[in-house]
Amino acid sequence: MQNNTPNKTINHYTLSCIFFFLLATYTSCCNCEKNKANESDTICTAELYGVTKTIPSVGKELSFGMFVNNNTSDTVFMPLNGSIYHPSAFKSAIAVKIKDKEVLGNCGLTRVDGNKMSLLDCKQRFLIPPGCRARVEIVLFGNQLDSLGCDYETPLDFIIPSVEFKYIFVSQDASHSNFRPAKLRFEKSDTILFIKKDWDIM
Repeated sequence: MQNNTPNKTINHYTLSCIFFFLLATYTSCCNCEKNKANESDTICTAELYGVTKTIPSVGKELSFGMFVNNNTSDTVFMPLNGSIYHPSAFKSAIAVKIKDKEVLGNCGLTRVDGNKMSLLDCKQRFLIPPGCRARVEIVLFGNQLDSLGCDYETPLDFIIPSVEFKYIFVSQDASHSNFRPAKLRFEKSDTILFIKKDWDIM
């Protein structure tokens, strides 16, 4: 009479391996979905909606208009370094990159829709509550555009596809607020408004 014990042992071992493999795969998929859900609740979207370019007789100035949407469940703190016209004590900024060159923009948070305190308190102005939208402007001047290797005469619709953005949060700014710093994912609107600017001060 033939002994099938070794075969049963091998089959049992194979089934056990398959079971643990399937279990590990399922757990990994669940963790991925959980991580995606957690990520979507911590990252705000910053959408480029408009670009303003001064006429050459006024000077070289290129500015990017963005809407930052806080679709997370928490209020976020988004300090920015300010502009020449509206300087800020903060160090954090949005970097602009074209190909392999990068400069820090002169960035201002001009308003926060839905935050009634935004114009009354300087520190409060840089808070974006859940469900609110902030308007941000990033300005580059002639020397910065030269550093990016950007030909000022190049039409905007050729410049925009190659432009990338990155929010750089400086840790010392954290002392100004108990709210967590914003994390941004940059996007470009399907329709970007191009504005020709013929005045020197907004």
